[in-house]
Amino acid sequence: MPGKLKFRAKRVQERLIKGFIRETDSTVAQLCSPSLDPDLVHFEVGCIDEGELRNRIVDQGVSSDFFNTVRYTADYALSKEGIVVARFLRKFRGKMPNFKFL
Repeated sequence: MPGKLKFRAKRVQERLIKGFIRETDSTVAQLCSPSLDPDLVHFEVGCIDEGELRNRIVDQGVSSDFFNTVRYTADYALSKEGIVVARFLRKFRGKMPNFKFL
């Protein structure tokens, strides 16, 4: 088991360096609280990439609006405890803008 933990810690560090995960000064409870972040729609604790996130959602996220629409964005944040929280945030507040395509 220690080998898997070391490999996972290495993956988190690589993703931090590449910018896929952002480091915060918030705790896990603060990152998961919809009252502190009104744009928070859904969260999963312990997911470091989209593959792990899709494994935790029914149907691998195929029928989920989180992956299929432009209304939500995935945010991966590292808490000060060292735990990664994957969060889905609302991109637009209120009514969606009317995009016109040529």
